[in-house]
Amino acid sequence: TNQQFVFDSDGTFRPNISGLCIDLQPTTQSQVWGGPLANAAYAAVLLNRDDISLNLTIKWSDLDFPKTSSYTIRNLWQHKDMEKFSGSYTAFNVPGHGVAMIKLTPA
Repeated sequence: TNQQFVFDSDGTFRPNISGLCIDLQPTTQSQVWGGPLANAAYAAVLLNRDDISLNLTIKWSDLDFPKTSSYTIRNLWQHKDMEKFSGSYTAFNVPGHGVAMIKLTPA
């Protein structure tokens, strides 16, 4: 179990702090779910619903972030801080029926 992520009893993701979740990119192959956290941070789950590995992208415009903003990404699944990203973030080779879980913090 990943302790950095919390799900409600109805199966919907809820950040530990507050906020509702939204389905940002509903498609037949992938979904991106996100919700606000404290201190202007955001959490997102990139879900691969396909049978094969896919690269999944979340765009700042999906989250109503300014396109010029930079965010530090933390991979919640791997418990690793990553570099700063501007405009979008792509999770590469997300396995079929797998997820990438990230936290976005203003840089």
